[in-house]
Amino acid sequence: MKGYDVERAVVFLLASVVDQKNNYNHTTVSNKAFKYRSNPITKWRSMRNVVSRTGCPARMNIEDAWNVVHVLDLDLASIVFKAEQMVKNGWKPSG
Repeated sequence: MKGYDVERAVVFLLASVVDQKNNYNHTTVSNKAFKYRSNPITKWRSMRNVVSRTGCPARMNIEDAWNVVHVLDLDLASIVFKAEQMVKNGWKPSG
């Protein structure tokens, strides 16, 4: 199992939660989670999608993951566990 795949699964899970919550959208979450960055919306979008100049999505570090999880009122350990199980069961990042 690759750490990269688990990281991508974490991003996938967090983005899925945002898509499912009625009172959240990606703009709201990015502005709260990455308020210390100059362009939080671009940061979150670059983590979720392939960046054209690199051909890869931006990496999500532990601080970034914790910030998003905190905004969504989730538990980071649970999200990482779910991501690990997804990868063990054959989930692969797209792209």
